[in-house]
Amino acid sequence: MPKQNRGARLEWRKGRWYILWFEKGQPKRKSTRTDDRREAEERFAEFLLEQPREHARPSDPSERLIDDILADYAIEHVQHTNSRTTAAYNIENLLGYWSGMTARTITMQTCQAYGRFRQESHINKQKKLKSKNPKDLSLRTISRELSVLSAAVNHDYKMGRLIFPVHVWMPKTQKTIKDRVVSREEAAKLLQASRGLRSARNYLPIFIMIALYTGARKGAILNLRWNQINLEKGIIDFSDVSKLETNKKTAVIKIPKQLKIALKYHKRRSLDIGYVVNNNQKRIKDIKKSFKNACDIAGLKDVTPHTLRHTAASWMAMAGVPMSVISKYIGHTNTRTTEQIYAHYSPDYLDKAVESFENRGRKK
Repeated sequence: MPKQNRGARLEWRKGRWYILWFEKGQPKRKSTRTDDRREAEERFAEFLLEQPREHARPSDPSERLIDDILADYAIEHVQHTNSRTTAAYNIENLLGYWSGMTARTITMQTCQAYGRFRQESHINKQKKLKSKNPKDLSLRTISRELSVLSAAVNHDYKMGRLIFPVHVWMPKTQKTIKDRVVSREEAAKLLQASRGLRSARNYLPIFIMIALYTGARKGAILNLRWNQINLEKGIIDFSDVSKLETNKKTAVIKIPKQLKIALKYHKRRSLDIGYVVNNNQKRIKDIKKSFKNACDIAGLKDVTPHTLRHTAASWMAMAGVPMSVISKYIGHTNTRTTEQIYAHYSPDYLDKAVESFENRGRKK
């Protein structure tokens, strides 16, 4: 019986990263020509997108390899998003466990086993790096990776390659970070900390300012170009930066006075390479590490770049801004979503309900 092919993944070999995959049970390798993990992940994503795919009739989940499901998802969906590199990293981790298995094997038990596998892999990786304080992999990370598997399986079903969908179990995670709102005092501390970071002072403060004053998504801010900002008219057009983000609406907003001043100053002192968030002519693709460093210095816990978006909308709601206006400002597809998340921050929240009780005893 021939050996089953396994999916592609990255492998550290001879001082650089290689792409490893199997054909007819035999290993194949291709050098990424880099020792940088992020660059290797980008080339791994490109490799997945270049692979030819052939499809026939819809398959029973027991006949459909998860390797193929993830590869098709990468080609048909992931390449149209701004999170290609992150998705490729998640897919690589998924293949470390699910490669060679079929969609039929996806159960609560195997998903839990995947979580244990990732924890063990994470600990072993830290041991190899001789980490002094090894930490467990968060449930949020495992849940996020399994959500990619779920999205890939659902995509496969919608594309007619599976005769019925398969449920992907995910661990429950706390929502404290998602619901976190930064106070104005905390925001000031975060800005001060970002300005004190020598390696990030050229780009992190303006990122934080844009996030707090516009409520824009991290990807939209990192992809924002100067030609989308009209300082004379006081307008930022976020629409161009999300052409690849198929399910995310963007906004054209007026620039608040404080942000306008910050943008003018930032433009004068930074070299214009097109991207607003840059460091000495180098585009900044991610601010995860520098943002965390700033939060640590400021003493802020459970704060992520997305927290700033949530904070911006919450501040508007607290100020009594109508939900319909907030919805358009932060780019929600409908007002109902905005109301579900931010209505309770509004000072007028449930006022009409209270009035209805107070008016019951009044004579007409």
